[in-house]
Amino acid sequence: MIQTILTTEMQADRSIIIAAVSYNLYPIVRREYLPFLDNNGHYAYYDLVVEIVDKMMFEAGSLYLAFMEKKQRGDQTDFTEFSGDCFDWYYMGKSEKMLPERLKGWEGSDED
Repeated sequence: MIQTILTTEMQADRSIIIAAVSYNLYPIVRREYLPFLDNNGHYAYYDLVVEIVDKMMFEAGSLYLAFMEKKQRGDQTDFTEFSGDCFDWYYMGKSEKMLPERLKGWEGSDED
């Protein structure tokens, strides 16, 4: 596993995306994976969000690392131009796609 040293800017970006993803996924988790919350609590939900964000942003070959590398070379392209979507929406959408795999086996709602 490659370890990424987070700059102050990367830490700030990570915080923004953790907040956005946490806000975006919570209603989905409550609606579709309530047993996960009931059995593990909200701290586990937050840990799950952080794991998802770190994987999306800092895994080798990630779009974010490619963007930061380009930015460090002096390219003035913003994230929206680079990815085709705005910064938080890109990761909110991507996290929704990752959620079912991460919570496989925890399906269920308060209507069950």
